[in-house]
Amino acid sequence: MKQPSRLARFEQALVHWFLAPGPITNLVVVRIGLGLVLLASVLQYWPDIHWHWGYDGLLAHFIPSDYGDHPLRHHTTLIFATLGVSATMFALGFATRVSGLVAACMQAIVASTWYLHSWGWTTTIPLLVAVVALSPARNGWSVDAWIARKRGKPLSGIAPVWGLRVIQVHIMVIYISAAWHRIDDPGWIQGEMVYAAVANSMYSRLPYIDPAAIKPLLIMLSYATEIIELVAPLLLWNRRARVPVALGLMALHLGLEVSATIGYWQYMMLTLLWVFLPDHWARRLLSKVPGGPPELDSHRSVAHPS
Repeated sequence: MKQPSRLARFEQALVHWFLAPGPITNLVVVRIGLGLVLLASVLQYWPDIHWHWGYDGLLAHFIPSDYGDHPLRHHTTLIFATLGVSATMFALGFATRVSGLVAACMQAIVASTWYLHSWGWTTTIPLLVAVVALSPARNGWSVDAWIARKRGKPLSGIAPVWGLRVIQVHIMVIYISAAWHRIDDPGWIQGEMVYAAVANSMYSRLPYIDPAAIKPLLIMLSYATEIIELVAPLLLWNRRARVPVALGLMALHLGLEVSATIGYWQYMMLTLLWVFLPDHWARRLLSKVPGGPPELDSHRSVAHPS
């Protein structure tokens, strides 16, 4: 019998990698986390939405030629309210596919203003929310799963891992993009970027700390940031290295959140990096939340990026 060609074996391995069954637990954590990030952004900006985006708001004066017919100009409250409600429903897993897609669309509309509501995360998160909404992330720890069990048709806790893979690849591209812009940047080469961020009164959360006194530490952190983002796209796929690298990246984003004000990017990345952690960690995190599918209790933990 003729053996399959190398190309055929590669194709089979790729299909298995993308569609093999696995626990949904990490996707559930990502669903809840992204929903809460969107909700938090709405709650933060709600008091100022008309001042920023209203009919005679700040944007109308800064970009009148582009903003005159923008949906936010006339429907500010409706769009933000829809985003807040759909984000809450998405986090709870209620009508997950519809609420997630609606939240993604509303966030894309908000991000299209590009001014103030920025820092990159606003244009990145809609796609990720849409992916999670269409994935099996609703199958556990959700209102949808509870309703399905009540109807005698429980949703499976084991499903194809394609949603997890799409997010993993997207994270890899994010770090490749970040590292690419730093390899020839004099500020990063000289280790000055973290120091500059902490010293800048516009971005720093530590205005009462003298950065000059801890400059050697900040230089070391600057180089550590550059190195881990350079190696992450490769080492996140290595079985032995992925967990330490993922935890290192989470520590990096947590440190950035503590020291600098750059929107909700850090919270988004802290959530997304769960796709590289063992699924039993996510089960432990969700253990006090009712609604986990019974299949997960007996399913052996899998190494997702293998």
